[in-house]
Amino acid sequence: MHIDLTGVEIDNIITTKPNNSQSFIKLTSFINDTSPYPLSGSASPVVPYPFISIIDNDGVNIYGCKFINNQYYSFFTGIWIDNSDVRISSINSTIGNWGNFFIYGAIKNIFKNLTHGIWIIGNSTFKRSIIENTLIEDMNLVGIGAYNTNNSFFLNNSLNNINSNSIELLYSTGYEITQNTITHDNIGGGILVHISGEDYNEIYNNKITNATPALKSYGQNRSSSLIGSGLKFLCNNMHESTNHFTIDILVDYDEGLGNDGIATYQGGVLLTLPYNENNVVETKAAGNKFDNQKLTVLAPLNVLKTSFAENFNYIYGSTYNYEHPSYVNVPLIKADY
Repeated sequence: MHIDLTGVEIDNIITTKPNNSQSFIKLTSFINDTSPYPLSGSASPVVPYPFISIIDNDGVNIYGCKFINNQYYSFFTGIWIDNSDVRISSINSTIGNWGNFFIYGAIKNIFKNLTHGIWIIGNSTFKRSIIENTLIEDMNLVGIGAYNTNNSFFLNNSLNNINSNSIELLYSTGYEITQNTITHDNIGGGILVHISGEDYNEIYNNKITNATPALKSYGQNRSSSLIGSGLKFLCNNMHESTNHFTIDILVDYDEGLGNDGIATYQGGVLLTLPYNENNVVETKAAGNKFDNQKLTVLAPLNVLKTSFAENFNYIYGSTYNYEHPSYVNVPLIKADY
């Protein structure tokens, strides 16, 4: 399928379907090979146009499709999801043959050389976007973006050479971001979280290489209480970066009005805190693996907290030296695994 403005628009089709029914787009290619701009009369649209637009829907499944721009630049987005329940995943299908036998394997969705890969907005608490086993590479801006959403689930995706952030979560909460592999060519950030509020959230077990920075918190992602809830960075791996001039975790403020930052305790094992009326707190090691070859003036800064962000306690284990971040305003508490 060759794209003019919007390849497929799925607008509130749930009203014409029985409850619990499903819609499928499978093994379809959406390819722009004629112009970097949509042929819509606008030479430079402000919002990149989607190959697939899904608005106010439930039960939409997209399996094994390709979203590719073959031009030198792109004003296209792969998939735009607005307040919809969507799953974007791989599908098992025939991928070849050996003699008289078919070879079966997983065919991923592929997004290549676009402005944004997938952008999600305005999901209600009853709708969820699941993005898994997907390849996204060579984006001009963002790989996967979520704005004002609840309960997004990004699992086991590969994001390569994204010029801005590979994953952005803006004013969103209830997300699960895990087992993603992010590889940069020393340009662009890994995972950005901007204002998820006081809710408990995790960025867990992702592998991030040569991003600047790998993980970034911006604005309020914490509760104001001493042992309160908020965002935790747990068990992420930045250890294989070859660019040793970057920061692995950056905690930044928004407007400097107070309470910006991440959860007060990064990690957890049961620990009694005398200055908190001897209440028991979970303080197990956070388990992130940092680049241990930081060079020049950054050495050995793996975690950086800017001046207006609130202090937090980073808890580390004693097994690996490269799991020890070092920054004067980030108190360290040693805990066994």
